[in-house]
Amino acid sequence: MQDEHIKIKESINKTFDNVAKNYDKNEQFIISAKKLVEFIPHDKNESFTILDLSTGTGNISIELAKSYKNATIFAVDISEQMLNIAKNKAKALNIDNITFYKQDVENLTLNNNEFDIVTCGYGLFFYPNMDETYKNICNIIKPNGKFIFSSFTNDAFNPYTNIFLDLLKNSYNIEPPKRLENRLLKTVKEVEELAKTTNPKNLHIEHFQIRYPLSIDEWWSLLNSTGYEGLLSQLNENYDNFKDDYIKNLSRVTNNSEIAHNADTLFTIVTI
Repeated sequence: MQDEHIKIKESINKTFDNVAKNYDKNEQFIISAKKLVEFIPHDKNESFTILDLSTGTGNISIELAKSYKNATIFAVDISEQMLNIAKNKAKALNIDNITFYKQDVENLTLNNNEFDIVTCGYGLFFYPNMDETYKNICNIIKPNGKFIFSSFTNDAFNPYTNIFLDLLKNSYNIEPPKRLENRLLKTVKEVEELAKTTNPKNLHIEHFQIRYPLSIDEWWSLLNSTGYEGLLSQLNENYDNFKDDYIKNLSRVTNNSEIAHNADTLFTIVTI
């Protein structure tokens, strides 16, 4: 099991290193970062500590730093390339209250600290030991502090990703890791089951719509600049054939070659 988890993390690291340079082309991550910051309960001038997990290119941590200039922010990610982009973005904006660390969330070296707020954008479901990691995260939050995290809903990216995954499986024998298929925190029930394992003082889950049109080319670019790249990279010499097959299959669910992009999100606020 341990070897399997190591392989999963290596795959995640490689995938996000590969997509880092194009990651910020996906508007959904900018929109959701701005929305997540709205759930921070502190006054703009207050001093407090925040830990942003799986910060990626820093969208959430940078939005936090811009809104809460007196906050001390720690941001971690397993991908060196994502962190490099995050650091460059923060430097360009003259942001000096974020410290970035390359770390595995399941083996944090920051866990001797206590934080007022912990945030995590679309990251929890990637952790192989999600339940244990969730509990460990909650243990480093101060009493009455909050863990604020996001996950995509069941409807997000569909029907387009269902067609994508079915074609990969049935015609190219490629499937996502089994542990991801049923642990994606896509429903309120799934989120509640995880959140209630720590007996929180309060639990609030909010559904937020993120929707905008994309061309088929833009949608294909999105697939290649998010976590789906890890599946596409397995196609090797079949990549072009799969792309042609997939775009043909999309024709029955698109309107004038336009994708009705849905990145609907569940925002969960857990009070410790």
